[in-house]
Order: sequence, then C-alpha cells, then structure tokens
Amino acid sequence: MCLEGMHPVRPAYFRPLLYTITWTVILLTIIGNLLVIISISHFKQLHTPTNYLILSLAITDLLMGGFIMPQKMSQIIDTCWYYGDFFCKFYLGTVIMLCTASIIHLSVISLDRYYAVCHPLSYKVVVTVSVTVYFILISWILSALTGYTIIFLELNMKGIEYIYRNRCIGSCILVPFNITGMSIKVTIQYNTIYFYIAQNHTRSATMGFNQPSRLGMQWVSRKGVCFPLSYKAFVTMSVTVYFILSSWILSALTGYIIIFFELNIKGIEHIYRNRCIGNCILVQNEASGLVSSLLSFYIPGFIMICIYVKIFRVAKRQAKSIKDLSQHVQTNEQKKDAASQRKETKAAKTLAIVLGVFLFCWLPFFLCNIINPILNHPAPPITTDILAWIGYMNSTFNPLVYGFFYSWFRKCLKIIALGKIFKADSSRTKLFKNSKLNYVYI
Repeated sequence: MCLEGMHPVRPAYFRPLLYTITWTVILLTIIGNLLVIISISHFKQLHTPTNYLILSLAITDLLMGGFIMPQKMSQIIDTCWYYGDFFCKFYLGTVIMLCTASIIHLSVISLDRYYAVCHPLSYKVVVTVSVTVYFILISWILSALTGYTIIFLELNMKGIEYIYRNRCIGSCILVPFNITGMSIKVTIQYNTIYFYIAQNHTRSATMGFNQPSRLGMQWVSRKGVCFPLSYKAFVTMSVTVYFILSSWILSALTGYIIIFFELNIKGIEHIYRNRCIGNCILVQNEASGLVSSLLSFYIPGFIMICIYVKIFRVAKRQAKSIKDLSQHVQTNEQKKDAASQRKETKAAKTLAIVLGVFLFCWLPFFLCNIINPILNHPAPPITTDILAWIGYMNSTFNPLVYGFFYSWFRKCLKIIALGKIFKADSSRTKLFKNSKLNYVYI
C-alpha cells in the first residue's frame, strides 16, 4: 500500500550500515545452507532418513536466503516495492510456503526422533528412505498449495478488501521521448500552414466581393482551402470515412505500441524501473491471521514440544538403565546398544535446539500476526518487516547449530575447505566410526 506515512526515507548515513548488515546475514545464510546441502548430498555415509530431512530443510533455508531475504532487505531499507503486483503475490505466497515447509519438516523430524529413541527396534522398519522421501514431497506440495492458494485467491483479504482495493500504487506519468516531441512539432507546423493559407484565401475573397457571395463562402468553407477546384472530386463521403477509420487505427497503434513496448523510455529506463509502486505487505483479516498462525505455528509447535518432552523422558530412563547396566559386566553387543542410545539422545537434543531456535525466531512474528488484525492493524509496516526479518534469520542460525553440535558437519567443512572433496572417491570418506546409528551422525 503506497501511503505517505508508510515510506519514510532512511537517513543516507544509515543506509550503508543497513546494507552491510543485511547482506552479511544473506551471504551467511546462502553459504551455510549450501555447505549443508553439499555435505549431505556428496558424502554417502550421510545418506540416511533424518539427514534427508535436514537436506530438504536446508533447501527451504537456502531459498529463504537467496530469494526472500533480498526482497525484504529492499523493503526495509528502500521502504518501497518495485516489482509489481503479481510478483508481490508470488513473493508473499513463497514466504508462506517456505515457513510452512519448515514447520512441517521440523514436525516430521520430531516424529523421526520419537521412533529412534522411544521405539528403536521398529525404527529401521518404519522410517526408511522411501518413506522419508514421500513425506518430503508431501510437505512441499502441501506448503505450496497453502501459500499460493491463500495469496492468489486472496483468502487473507476476506472482509478487509478495502485495504487492498484502495491502495495507491504510485503515479501514472507519460515520459515523452524525441519521436513523441517531433510528432507534436510536425502537427503544430502543419496546422500553422493550414491556417495561413486559409487566412490568405479569406482575404482574397473579401477583397473581390464587398459582400461575400454564397458561392464564395462555399468556396472557402466547403470546397477546401488549398485545392478548391478538385475538392469535390477527391473528398467524397467514402474517402472521408476511410480517413476517419485510418486515423483511429493509426492513433490506437501509435499510442499503445509506444506505451506497451516502452518506446518512450528507451535510454532512460532507470527512471521507470526504479519507480516506487507501493509496498508488498501481507495483510490478514482476523480469521486468516488466527487460523494461519494456529495451523502453521502454534499447533505444530505445541505438538513438537510434547514429542520432545516425551523423548527426553524416555531418554532419561534409558540413561539410568545404561548406567545400572554399566555396573555389571556387559557384552560387546550391549556396549554397542548403549553407545547407540547415547548418540540417539544427543541427536535428539541437537534437533530440539533446532526446534527451539525456530520457535524463538518466529514467535514474535506470529504473535503480531494474531494481535494485529484484532486491533485493526495498528502496527506500522516497518514493525512487521523487522519481525519477519527476525523469523527469516532462523535460516541463518540452522547451519550454525549444525556446525556447533555435529562433528560430521565440521569434518565435511574441513574437507570442502581444503579442496579434498574434488578427489576421487571423496564421497566414500569415513566421517565417523560405523555404528548402529541410523540417522544423524554426531
């Protein structure tokens, strides 16, 4: 919505600092998630169900950093949207899709951890690679349908259409160019010649007759000004209609071709391209804000918290059993089982931290998403922009969490940084010792 109070100009001295900070975050997001994607895709030892889920989650984070965050940066700093209404809808639909995809992926990961820790014997049977790929595809399809359906069908605008319909999208200005100016100049010159000849003919008619006769007046007005003798022969009704139709066709072709092919801005495209046509804001009614927040954040978040609480309770009991068992003589098989359970629990803790970071980043935005429609949208766009940016930064934090807690990711980074990834059979590099662990390796 292009309103005067919604587009404050950022101070010139402040803009370089904002650009530096935001571009740093964007580059960290892109590079970090690319490293996660390359690591899991390249090293065969990481081709496990849970790692495929992390790979898909990293793709959502990469899209967030490569597509969404640059547009949001432009909105926050330039306080304007330059890319048109359709691209605005596509952008907002993609934001909803990626956010929904993230929460679905985290939900599936929590279920994966539940089976790995609470039902270790049936884990390999239930959680296979094919089942994981199926859930990944379903999560992307549901996310895309949710995001683009809400925006392109304007379900979020039901009851508050006036906010969108009455928006100002800038100014409509015709920028003339040389050919346009030349056509105006030629028209003026021809009209000058026409009236000069008409003035001479009228003066001659007046000098020849004290009282201009009916024939003389017809000679001036009806038979033409420059060629009165051949006027009737050439200027017939059919010829006149033909010229009228031709003038309309030529006028329409001239006007629409110049504007739609943008011939009037050749060489000065920068004036047109950089125009501000408003702002791209996700405006929701009360029902849409409440339902979307509940389905996309609060309900899945609550369920995942309950699942992880259950996981840690089971893990605590298992840790106690392992401790009691360690006081007695253990077979090699029992030692392997105990080590596997400890790694399962550690992986669950790491992924719970990933969930906690997600909830921490997105909670302010989804609180505003519910409260703002109820209070008739008092929050200025800059507030929602900043809250959305904090949510987007979740995509920056995820690779940092992996790097801090996952030893396999640190080893992958070392191999990639030293260029060893280009060696033959580097995909078969051993990143950890063989164990019974079926998923994320620590």
